[in-house]
Amino acid sequence: MNVRRNRISPDWLTLIVLLALGAILGRAQSSARLVGREDFVSRIFVGVLSPGAHIFGSAADALNDFSRGIFSARRLERENEMLKKELRALSVYNDTVALLRNDLDSQRKLIDMPSLGKTKVYADVIGFYAEENRILISAGTEKGLHQGLAVVSGDGLVGTIQSSDKGFSVVTLISSPKPAIGALLSARNPPSAGLIHGDGGQILTLQFGDPQAAVDSGDLVVTSGFSEYIPRGIVIGKVIQKIENLESGQLVAKVYPSVAIGRLHEVVILK
Repeated sequence: MNVRRNRISPDWLTLIVLLALGAILGRAQSSARLVGREDFVSRIFVGVLSPGAHIFGSAADALNDFSRGIFSARRLERENEMLKKELRALSVYNDTVALLRNDLDSQRKLIDMPSLGKTKVYADVIGFYAEENRILISAGTEKGLHQGLAVVSGDGLVGTIQSSDKGFSVVTLISSPKPAIGALLSARNPPSAGLIHGDGGQILTLQFGDPQAAVDSGDLVVTSGFSEYIPRGIVIGKVIQKIENLESGQLVAKVYPSVAIGRLHEVVILK
C-alpha cells in the first residue's frame, strides 16, 4: 500500500522564512525604538547606502558645477562679443574723429595760406581721375580761371589748370609727366634750381640744370616763380634721394610730394 507523502514546495518554504525573518526584524526595530536606540537593521542600511549617497551627492555637485560652467561660458562669450563690437565701434569713431581733424586742419591751412600776391579762388574737388593724373574742380571761367593757373591746398602745390569751362575746371596734377614746373631748394644759398615733373606715380623727379648743384635728402622743394602764373615759394615736397649720372652729367633728385591728392576736398586757385 503506497502512502503519498505531502511535501512542502520550496517557494512556500522561502515565503515562510521571509515572513518569519520580517517579523523578527520588525520586533527588533520596535524594541530598539522603544528604548531610544538605533536598531542594527537601520545601521546595516545606512552602512550600505551611505557610500552610494556620498558618491551620488558628489556627482550631483560636479554636475551642478559643470552646468554653471556652461552657462557662465555662454554668458562670458556674449559679453566678449559685445566688447568686440564696442571696440570696433570705438575704432570707427576714432578714425572718423581723425579724418574730421585732418579736414579741419586742411580748412585752417587754406584760410591762413598767403596769397603770394595773387587772388585766391576757392573750389571743391568734384572728380578724381588717378590714372589720368587729373582732378575736376567746381570753379571755372565764371570766376576768371584759365589754363596755367596754380592750384594749391593747405599743404602745397596740387597742380595747374589744364582747361576751364563755365562752372568747372580740369586740373593736371604734379604727378603728371607733363608739364614740368620750375622748382628750387629754398634752403640752399644760392638756391639749386631745376624742373620738376611726375612719373605717373607718387614720387616726383627734379632735374637740375647744374650737375654740381647742392642737394641732399630732406631738402625742401618749392616753386621757383619762373612762370607767369605760378608764384615763388609754394611747397612741392621733400627730397628723398639724390641720383648722379656721371656718364650723362645729369643730376636728379627724387621728391616726395607734400600733398596727399586722395584726401583733397577743397583747393585754392591763385589767379
